[in-house]
Amino acid sequence: MTQGIDIHLFSAAGHNNYGDDLITEMWLEKLRNAKAKISLYCGGAFKPDAVYKNLSGIHNFWNGVEKIPSMTGDKDLVILTGGGYSNILFDVSPRLFRAIARAPANSVIWTGADIFPQSDETMALLENCRSSFRFVETRDKTSCDLFNRAGIKARCGVDDIFMFPKSRIAEVFPSENRNLILNVQNQFVDSASLNDVTKMIEHRFASEGFDRIVSYELCRDSDSDIAEILLKKGLPVSIVTRDMIGNRSLRIPSKSKYITTRFHFHLAMCRIGAEGTCISLNEYYDNKHRAVIEHFPKAKRSIVWSTKANETISYYKNFPWISSFRDGNLMKRKRGTVAETIEGFL
Repeated sequence: MTQGIDIHLFSAAGHNNYGDDLITEMWLEKLRNAKAKISLYCGGAFKPDAVYKNLSGIHNFWNGVEKIPSMTGDKDLVILTGGGYSNILFDVSPRLFRAIARAPANSVIWTGADIFPQSDETMALLENCRSSFRFVETRDKTSCDLFNRAGIKARCGVDDIFMFPKSRIAEVFPSENRNLILNVQNQFVDSASLNDVTKMIEHRFASEGFDRIVSYELCRDSDSDIAEILLKKGLPVSIVTRDMIGNRSLRIPSKSKYITTRFHFHLAMCRIGAEGTCISLNEYYDNKHRAVIEHFPKAKRSIVWSTKANETISYYKNFPWISSFRDGNLMKRKRGTVAETIEGFL
């Protein structure tokens, strides 16, 4: 590898979201031996679990975006890590796309991208980024279609979390306890929907003879309401907080079942073969969960779609290639993609 390359790593870490923080930690691990200076740009206060000698500093996401136009193609490589943050819901797209459009040709890599939804305005901005991208891989078909519609060659792949073995994300341990595992958000959820989810949990707990409810908080302050509601109803609930999890693997008792509304928890449970129920609460999450279904069509899981999502069932069934996907192949594909692309540049 060539000495003197500056890698500018952008992520959504720093908001105490397990998926975003874990992906960032994985990228730093992946780049640990790269003979390059790594600058991390993220959305908040992120502290890696390990020490990375080539990590020169952690900076504000938007400060890094402002630097993109001044980077040089022979010395700088921009890596946008996966996640569903660059869209009109979080108002990230306009500013980010304008900066990328002014980046040197072939200097930007984006992996595990999820850019749904966009507006006509942001799609026009994305079209201006065509020459800047060296490589784009999305984690869902819809995002791949959006890139291709903008004239940017992209391939439909997987979430960045596949860079590492499934044991790095979640693992099953032997246990006689029958727990109902929850990861239910109060972010993007109205009170009526949360009430419906609560009723489902109460029914499942009572009818299936679980010993206890264990509620995981994968995003601080955004996954905590459900536990408080259930505790007030007198149900036996244990809480696993975001701080308790850190950036470590989720440990799931062998006889447990899960209920989740979160993308990365759904993905982690499918990777370890856990049985459960995924609830999609709106069209934004319909797209996320549909991607997991495409990767794991035979998972032991039932799906509850948002009210507008019934017609999307036929959408993912139109892809015969999904049955050929297996966990090992996905992991190998992502590993090969990342190593091949970065090492080719360095």
